[in-house]
Amino acid sequence: MKWLSEWPSPANLSLRYKIPARATALMLVTAIALTSAIVTRVYDELRQDLFNNAEILGGVLSETLVEPMRNDDVWRAYEIIRAPLVAGDNGADKLLLVDDRQRIFVSSQPGETRMLASLEEAGASPTPVAQAIEDMFSRPQTSDATPPAPRRLVGEEHYFMLQPVMADGVMMGTLILRYPRDIHWPRFVGMVERAATVTLLVLLALLPLSWWWGRRMARPLTTLADCMKRVGDRIPEEPECRLQESNDEIGQLSRRLREMLAELRQKELLEQQVMASERLAAVGRLTGGIAHEINNPLGGMLNAISTQKRHGDTDARTARTLDLLERGLLQIRDTVSALLVEARPERQPLAPTDLQDVRTLIQPNIQRRKARLDWHDGLRETIPLPAALVRQILINLLLNATQAVENGGRVECRIRYDGDVLNLQVGNTGQHIPEDRLARLFEPDAPPGAEPREAAAGRGIGLWMTWQITTQLKGTIDVDSRPGWTEFRVRLPRAEALEPALPPTDNRSERS
Repeated sequence: MKWLSEWPSPANLSLRYKIPARATALMLVTAIALTSAIVTRVYDELRQDLFNNAEILGGVLSETLVEPMRNDDVWRAYEIIRAPLVAGDNGADKLLLVDDRQRIFVSSQPGETRMLASLEEAGASPTPVAQAIEDMFSRPQTSDATPPAPRRLVGEEHYFMLQPVMADGVMMGTLILRYPRDIHWPRFVGMVERAATVTLLVLLALLPLSWWWGRRMARPLTTLADCMKRVGDRIPEEPECRLQESNDEIGQLSRRLREMLAELRQKELLEQQVMASERLAAVGRLTGGIAHEINNPLGGMLNAISTQKRHGDTDARTARTLDLLERGLLQIRDTVSALLVEARPERQPLAPTDLQDVRTLIQPNIQRRKARLDWHDGLRETIPLPAALVRQILINLLLNATQAVENGGRVECRIRYDGDVLNLQVGNTGQHIPEDRLARLFEPDAPPGAEPREAAAGRGIGLWMTWQITTQLKGTIDVDSRPGWTEFRVRLPRAEALEPALPPTDNRSERS
């Protein structure tokens, strides 16, 4: 019986099965109880009708038997009590007429019962019948006395109806009508069968309704349990649970669970922010130490270029190359300085030539990917923003897009200045950024998730530096990533309206 041991315990069944099963059991018990009560009552009514009919028949026969008993006309008396048995419409199996001495005066079955024999000698009736007849004869026998009422007795195998035979207030004898107890059994069985059939049909009609109703009643509880079961490795979102909205107990539990999940989400967000802040602080300390080491050789290279430009004999091409190298080294110095809490980079205004330098630097990377660069530069004047930092932001975003674009894809760069805000938009075709990475996209060394390796390589410290510089410039950075297209949008206000920059305290960014 291995299968029996593996069968789930009823206590472990889901409410979606328990409630319908219990409703079905309740219906079954109710149907059986009602059917039993109805059948029992009908059976009692049948027995009551039997005694009523027997009393009526006994009353008619007793009046008819008075004259034969006065005249000792046994044959006439026999014909009278035999007539109902011949008709066969009352169900009695034997009739006896006994005199005042409890001797058999006449019997409907004379072959079985000897005349003038006592009831005890003939064995024609049980002792309670003889006792009841004796009690009836013990009453006063006068014309003004109340005549004894008929008696109804229930024996082990028969029903007995005792009808006194009265003449002028004197009891001359007793008519005994005997009925078998199983007289109603065929009718009772048929009635039980009909009741069972009707009950079964009603149950068959109500069972699907009860299961539907039970599962509907259990659905809010099972939904609540399923939602609570998901709370573990992650916190389910509101659309996943579909909790019931009502004012009953289940609705109250659903509201409390919804509030608890909202608090857990807020707690998880705060924990992520604290962890991100700790990682940023660690990276800041590391980059600060590295920046000090970079600035020393960087100063020497800048001095060498400056000396060559002042005292060397250079042609126009070499001068242009030295100028490009100098701007690149200055950008490295300003970018490194932006990572230092105590340092402030020199803020040379951003000119259109700075953006053209970025396009020149990024073009070889675009060509290696066999991609197309759509460049839309709307800057026509020098604006009060630190050129080195803006160039670094743009280079990081373009390198990131170049590494993420597929071969033969497209990289788009749009630059627009409306007088108060500089807008930088860098987008690329290819695989989008998964949703689970967007929340930690600007953290240093964020896990690449499902991205290709080459795309993830460009979204490590580069994006963190981009966010760091954007935050110091009081700007914002947004990301819009969908299948086939990813776009970064940076908004930088005019530097003249800026207060002295402070180090960032968290890593949150707006997302569109």
